[in-house]
Amino acid sequence: YRLTSPYRVTAGLMGIIGKKAILSVDADLIDYRTARLSAANNALGSYNFRQENDNIQKLFGMGYNVRAGGEIRFNE
Repeated sequence: YRLTSPYRVTAGLMGIIGKKAILSVDADLIDYRTARLSAANNALGSYNFRQENDNIQKLFGMGYNVRAGGEIRFNE
C-alpha cells in the first residue's frame, strides 16, 4: 500500500535582543484528515481503501505544535 502523509504548514520567527539574547518560535499546522491510503502499483488488485480513508477523515482532525527557545550570552 501507499501512504500519503498529512498536509503540513510550518512558520517561524526569530529575534535578537541586543548582543545578549536570541529568541525563536516555530509553529506547525498539521491536517491529519488529508492522509490517504492507496494501492501501490495495483499490487492489491481493485482494493480502493475507501472505508479506511473515510475513517481517517471522520476520526482525525487538525493538530498544532508550537516550539519556543532562547539563548543568552552571559559574558562578552
